[in-house]
Amino acid sequence: MYEGIKGGIYYINKNGNKTYLKEEDKIVSGKKGPEGQKVYLGPQGGEYYINKNGNKVYLKNNKK
Repeated sequence: MYEGIKGGIYYINKNGNKTYLKEEDKIVSGKKGPEGQKVYLGPQGGEYYINKNGNKVYLKNNKK
């Protein structure tokens, strides 16, 4: 993850392009992805991390 010059957060996707996170996507404190990645909360409540290929991977919802 990188911070842009205007404060936006982005990552480099598998095509080598910058992909900016939406402002409403917040970091979930206390949670990490399988390889220690930061976990983000998307605008519709889904939690995801960015894998090494630059893709969003959503975590499964454990609610029953």
